[in-house]
Amino acid sequence: MSITINRRDFTAMLLATGTTARYRRPVSTPDSAAAMPHATININMFSKGLEWMDYDALTDTLVAAGFNGIDLTVRGGGHVLPENVERDLPKIVEIAKAKGLAIPMMVTSIVDPGNPMTERILKTASQAGIKHYRMGYLSYDPKLSIQETFQKHKSTLQRLADLNHTYGIQAGYQNHQGTNLGASVWDIWYLVQELDNRLVSLQYDTAHAQAEGVNSWANTLRVVSPQIGSLPLKDYKWEVVDGRLRTKYAPIGEGMVNFKTFFQRIKEANLVRPFSLHFEYPLLNEADKDLSVTEKMKKIIPVLNRDVRKIQELWQQS
Repeated sequence: MSITINRRDFTAMLLATGTTARYRRPVSTPDSAAAMPHATININMFSKGLEWMDYDALTDTLVAAGFNGIDLTVRGGGHVLPENVERDLPKIVEIAKAKGLAIPMMVTSIVDPGNPMTERILKTASQAGIKHYRMGYLSYDPKLSIQETFQKHKSTLQRLADLNHTYGIQAGYQNHQGTNLGASVWDIWYLVQELDNRLVSLQYDTAHAQAEGVNSWANTLRVVSPQIGSLPLKDYKWEVVDGRLRTKYAPIGEGMVNFKTFFQRIKEANLVRPFSLHFEYPLLNEADKDLSVTEKMKKIIPVLNRDVRKIQELWQQS
């Protein structure tokens, strides 16, 4: 179902966040970003959590919130379902482009280069101008040693690199807290260090990296910098629940992520890479669930814009 928003309501949303001048703005190119890497920061939004919005509502929301582009979910339950990729991915790319939003990256569940769906997704994304995608997650094989597991996955990633070369696209494997391979940044570095980083890279998530390596993260960042292909952004706090320590996601600047030092390191390494802002904390309250889509958008836009502005502020200060 398409959501129609009248011009007065949408203009009010834009005015509320001061983004009217950016509506239908030109899409930034990689060359222009590389020419001025420290002066500004282009921010894409990871579209997870907004899958209940259709393409027009999603793109209108992100324009009003001040984003430059979308890190689009192309997976089960995502904005583009894999089985509909040839039909729907070009459609949302064109809708976004018409409103001045880029879609330079996407999030997938791809882990098997031999799966026919993998090639369908990569071919369609490449034709639509998407140059980077996040993979799914790999697991440790309990029947194999750690070293044997690494060797098995290295072979998989090499075959994926060959497929990526065919379509001119780059995979990124995200470091993520937990028990899957990649909770430690070193895991991913070991897997991808010998591969062409234009084809298979590390998606360096600084929140997960800092949570796993509270004090050592800056050292590992130096080691893995050449393999980084994209950079998710989010913040977290520690909390104790039932006697166990766990992370709780928070708005940017309200948690424990040291963004100033992180951005300093990024600038020093001249890492001009796609940034993806993640919202893992609730954007709406339980009481908002019965609101119309337009009313939900009005509540969500200031929340999104707040984190966009905070990232821009921290980037300028670092």
